[in-house]
Amino acid sequence: MVKERAAGVVVLALAAALFGAGSASAAPAGNAAFASAGVQVFPEGAVGASCRVLGFCDGVAGALNRSARAEYASTRAGEAVLVTCRSADLARVVGFFGGGDDVVTGWASAGGLRMRGDDPVPACGALV
Repeated sequence: MVKERAAGVVVLALAAALFGAGSASAAPAGNAAFASAGVQVFPEGAVGASCRVLGFCDGVAGALNRSARAEYASTRAGEAVLVTCRSADLARVVGFFGGGDDVVTGWASAGGLRMRGDDPVPACGALV
């Protein structure tokens, strides 16, 4: 009887792990960190298709810093973030920006990020 119960608990734990029986608050694994407080994260739609889709991102980070409205600014150096792609001086980032339980995707200056580990990050866009 005890063995059957223990086996049932193990099966339930494995099923929960496999099928994601948790909340949306599971953090994405961070492969980078903000280098300082105040690094701005711009909304997903702030970057045009020429960068997002094609990979032509030269000068986009500077243009965002000059003219776009940031959705979030890092609160401290070392704050974890996931970089999903990088082109020129722009990085697509994923994290819990602004408090809350929702994972948000946005864009940040790659110069404001410190990569962790040696895993390569793919270039943004299809033509790069």
